Amino acid sequence: MGSKVGEKFPILRVDERFNVECVDDDDKWMPTKGHPYDCCWDVRARACDYAHVADEHYDDAKLKEENIFSFWPGETVLVKTGIFVELKPGWEIQVRPRSGICRFQGIMVKNSPGTVDSSYRSEVGILLYNQSQDEPFDVRYGDRVAQLKFARVPYVELDKVKEISRELDRGGGFGHTGTK
Repeated sequence: MGSKVGEKFPILRVDERFNVECVDDDDKWMPTKGHPYDCCWDVRARACDYAHVADEHYDDAKLKEENIFSFWPGETVLVKTGIFVELKPGWEIQVRPRSGICRFQGIMVKNSPGTVDSSYRSEVGILLYNQSQDEPFDVRYGDRVAQLKFARVPYVELDKVKEISRELDRGGGFGHTGTK
């Protein structure tokens, strides 16, 4: 008999549930976790918007025939994930890079962490940026390309004042304490 999640890992309490709509009602777009205790959900590449890719690098035939899209160093692509998420007020999704493609291929989420607000209801997209030195990066249809972190957002208000307290001001910033 196979091991059940509850036998190896204590089952965690579900704190919140959100509705996710998948393109074409296809479960392959549903975000997944690699392990029960992972804090992020992996999302997959469904389509690509080449708006910021140089014309000479765009290969429509490769995309249509092989379900592969490529982008070169310095280029950014908008990757569609095939999901629409209904967040409740007080929540956001943080879009983060996957560590493997970041470390080994130099692929980043350009505006990391990207934010999906609770009022956004369109298809979730990921801005991938190729920061490698000389290699194009191929994204295949269905590849896991980013991860989503669901996070609570505190409700705050801002008060305009003439001057803030400087009592706790430590000064410096931007690395002024060094690295050692």
